[in-house]
Amino acid sequence: MKTLLIALLLSLSAIGAKAALFITNNTSCIMIVMIYAHDQNHGTCGLESGRLQINPGGSAAFNNVATINTTNPFWQNGQTATTAGGTTVWGWDAAIVNNGGPMWAQIGNPGSCFPTASVATLNACGTNTVTADWMVMGGNTFIDIN
Repeated sequence: MKTLLIALLLSLSAIGAKAALFITNNTSCIMIVMIYAHDQNHGTCGLESGRLQINPGGSAAFNNVATINTTNPFWQNGQTATTAGGTTVWGWDAAIVNNGGPMWAQIGNPGSCFPTASVATLNACGTNTVTADWMVMGGNTFIDIN
């Protein structure tokens, strides 16, 4: 419930930043996230980010896919994304969440490279089960790791 409330508040505060991505790590483990996206020059999951480390209790936010052009974790292979064109020809597709060990959660939008919205991994953070959720609300995307 707390996570849903935070997601709702973030989506309301980001109305001007349409199609933002918010990632929250509510676990006691460091999580590594790789993000997949598309734009007018790259098909679904055509853009793959480097590794983004999110500390326990930490979070990250990106206004749009082009934000990663100049912000860690950057797009791999020197690729860049564009949000130009007037219509929405870009978006967040999927992510891989890993704790540096046995946890590998592949989550994302239907029709993307990882079309499952929620993955639970046993013993992923010490002895705890970790769940990674992909949610789209108000045009914004949320990755919630619990």
